[in-house]
Amino acid sequence: MGEIVFDFYTAEQVLRQTEEMAERMKTEILQNFREVTQQISGSWNGAAGDQFLSVAERELERLEQTEKMLKLTAESLQEAVHTAKITEEQTKEIAELRTY
Repeated sequence: MGEIVFDFYTAEQVLRQTEEMAERMKTEILQNFREVTQQISGSWNGAAGDQFLSVAERELERLEQTEKMLKLTAESLQEAVHTAKITEEQTKEIAELRTY
């Protein structure tokens, strides 16, 4: 019978990295992008400025979507790690009860 090995250490490292990326996206990237866009909008007038701000708004929406996806990915990873731990514990209990 085959054996499934779940590397909890690696999974938890990836989980932490994903959570850190989501947090960085929220606190640094999105915040800085908004600040820069506001500074530009206050000083850049005309059609080119309006066009730039339109593109910037679309990019901001994409960045916000990316942040949400990172959060969802972290939540999914957390659930997978939790499920793997429970499954491993249950498997050990079953193995201890069996007699061969």
